Formats: sequence, structure tokens, C-alpha cells
Amino acid sequence: MIEKIISQVREGVLNPLDAYIQLKSIESQAKEALILLAEEALVESKKYGEKSFTYKNAKVTVKSNAGTWDFKHINGWVSVAEKKKEFEEAAKMAYKTKGKSIQFDMNGEEIEAAKYMAGRDGISVQILNKIDLSNPLDEIFQ
Repeated sequence: MIEKIISQVREGVLNPLDAYIQLKSIESQAKEALILLAEEALVESKKYGEKSFTYKNAKVTVKSNAGTWDFKHINGWVSVAEKKKEFEEAAKMAYKTKGKSIQFDMNGEEIEAAKYMAGRDGISVQILNKIDLSNPLDEIFQ
């Protein structure tokens, strides 16, 4: 199905923007469905009594996700985090003014410029109305 859409776009039969928008809608609704069904799928997976097993055409692994650390309540951490932010902002400014002026810190030392790697262009699609996915490819192939 996906290969057919891609080939039709590349052959000029199907408008790439139409295909992209429809596929983004399918992706969005699939992500939402996965979130809604995650707990039930986990409960079902645990019935198999193994951490990892093969089910139909998939390898299923039950795993514990890593916990997260929170330091925001520690005064010392807050102060260090603020200093880090200030340091990063100074290094960004040194990058932006490179060749025009030199940036110095409070001790009179030159601030080394940060490195900047430009991001690549992309496309963002926001689905305004949910598309009826009872037959998700109907809209693409109209």
C-alpha cells in the first residue's frame, strides 16, 4: 500500500502534497490509537510470562523504561543551571558577532564562540479535521 503511494507520487500520478497530508493524518490517528491501547497491550503481553517473545509477525519485548531525575528543587543545581544558560548565551553571542567584535567574560577572558549546525528544511502539516479512516486511501486516490 505505502509502496504504491510512493510510486504513484514519483510517477506523477498522485499529487505529493495530497499524499503527504493524508499519510500524516493516518500517522496522527495511529499514534493516538497506540497511546490509547498501550496499557491493554502491556497487560496482554505480560500474560506470556517472558520478557521477550514472538507474536505473529512481531518480536514483543516488555521493558521497564528508564526513570528520570529531577534536580530543580536543589538550590545548588538551580544556580549551576542558570550559570550554564548564561555561558551558552554568551557563546552564542560570540558566534553571532564573530569577525565583528570579540566577546569577553567578567574575568576579561575571551568567550569562545559556539558552533552552529543549521537544520535542514522540512514540512509541517497540522490536520484540521480528522479524516474518516474506514478506508484511509479513498481520499488519496480520488
